Amino acid sequence: MNMQTASNGSWKRDDFVKEQRVKEIFTTLGADACGIASADAFTDAPHGHHPKDLLPGCKSVIAFLRAMPKGLAMGDLTLYGYFNGLEPDVLDRIALNGAGMLEREFGCTALPLPADGPVASWEEATLKKQGYLSVKHAAVLAGLGSMGKSTLLFHEAYGNWVNIGVVLTDLFLQADPPQDSICIPGCTRCMENCPTGAIQNGTVVQALCRPHTYPGGGVVACNTCRTICPMRFGKTK
Repeated sequence: MNMQTASNGSWKRDDFVKEQRVKEIFTTLGADACGIASADAFTDAPHGHHPKDLLPGCKSVIAFLRAMPKGLAMGDLTLYGYFNGLEPDVLDRIALNGAGMLEREFGCTALPLPADGPVASWEEATLKKQGYLSVKHAAVLAGLGSMGKSTLLFHEAYGNWVNIGVVLTDLFLQADPPQDSICIPGCTRCMENCPTGAIQNGTVVQALCRPHTYPGGGVVACNTCRTICPMRFGKTK
């Protein structure tokens, strides 16, 4: 591959398209979809949680996702909880290996972020945890989908049945366009069926959701907002 550095530090396109190669790296490692956002698009990120706060000189945010098997929506919660609980480790491994491959192939700097924990902050009073970066917002800005009323990410082909990983890089990449929402206008099934009424005005009250969903001992006791949704498996399913 013939790669040359432009005067602004970005890579010229000679024999291949950078963005396609970046996405190929992550899908080859196990992601089902991958998108790219500009670091400058994170205008609403809280102080300390902007991509440039985490990686000085960050230019691009790579978001990727994995869809869970649809059968896990139809089995019991023990099976769902067990396999969904494995996903953060899988996503972290993809992020770690993908970041390494980016650095070796492009001569850039890349920073993998945890898909779940550790977290940047935890509020005991509200049971609210805050990651280093909101992976759901990163996925939206990277053109992987839109946010539903449940605050879950909705991917057109995979619905809300997905988990998300993120890598930051100082490599300049062209951002992907935003996607139209597939959350059905006027549908309130997630809100009406939430056992604790935690889904309110486009947010989830964690003090209501978390104790019910994760009662302790690694047990998952609820995934109603995911399974009740008509778009849980995407627009074409």
